[in-house]
Amino acid sequence: MVPFTLFDNRKISYVLSGQGRPAVIFENGLGSTWEDWSQVQPAVAQLTQTLGYNRAGLGESDPAAVLPRTCQEMVDDLLELLVQGRIKPPYILAAHSFGGLVARLFAAQHPQWIAGMLLLDTSHEDR
Repeated sequence: MVPFTLFDNRKISYVLSGQGRPAVIFENGLGSTWEDWSQVQPAVAQLTQTLGYNRAGLGESDPAAVLPRTCQEMVDDLLELLVQGRIKPPYILAAHSFGGLVARLFAAQHPQWIAGMLLLDTSHEDR
């Protein structure tokens, strides 16, 4: 995992591999780390660019500055990682469990950047 420093000096750990478009972005479940995707990401990286990362407070990423966090703050961190890391759209968002909330909000706010979504047993904001 590589650390990436956000504008507020927090470090987010990530794994970027593969080449091509659309880039596949892996979003973890609540309390889960990128390692949940560690068997999947290398296989997908043979086909296209992939990004696995740990949200603030998970794995090797620094904790969030303020708790509790909102999904909007998590989307903002992901957006900064993608833009500053020069990971160009379009994206396919692959999300599990709680990560579905983050992925769906990101997609709602940036629909022009989304090529597709894979939602695995994801949470829903109304439940």
